[in-house]
Formats: sequence, structure tokens, C-alpha cells
Amino acid sequence: MKRAHAEQQHTVIILIDCVNQTVDYVNHLVDTIFIVNATEVTNMLLTEWNWDDALAVRYEEGIEKGHEVIARNAIAKGVPLELINDISGIDINTLQTIQTQQAQ
Repeated sequence: MKRAHAEQQHTVIILIDCVNQTVDYVNHLVDTIFIVNATEVTNMLLTEWNWDDALAVRYEEGIEKGHEVIARNAIAKGVPLELINDISGIDINTLQTIQTQQAQ
């Protein structure tokens, strides 16, 4: 009986340690993301805002995201990566990465 209780305590300690490690990792990610985004926002504030540039970037990012969504769907349907590359312009290595992610 005491052994079972000791094993349960050991399991709880391991779980708590795992949770603490996960929280530390997430905190590190949040800090990293904040630093990257804070730098971008600072740069935006220090330069003159240009709506035409901002809209062009937004458009390009939207096009890229759309191509990625289409590529994911095409990969799921079994379309050859070379054809997806020809149509979307997404490089083969990126398409292979997407394909690997979908297989998992």
C-alpha cells in the first residue's frame, strides 16, 4: 500500500515538473514573440506611415497565405508537388515540409 502511494507521489512530481517545463517554454516563446513584434512596431512608429506600402504588403501577405492554403488542399488531394510548384511558385522544399506535416 505504501509502495503504491509512493509511486503515485512520484508520478505527480514528474507531471508537475513537466507542466513547469512547459510553462517555462511557453514564457520563453511569448518573450521572443514580444521582442520581435515590439521591434517591428517601433520601426513602424519611427518611420513615416505609407498607406500604399501598407496595403501592398497586406495584399502580398494575403496572396502568399492563399497560395499556401491552396497548396495544402492540393497536397491533400494528391496533386504532384511539381505541379503545385509550377502553379503557386511555392518552392519544392516548402511543399515537402507541408506534405510531411500533413502526413503526421
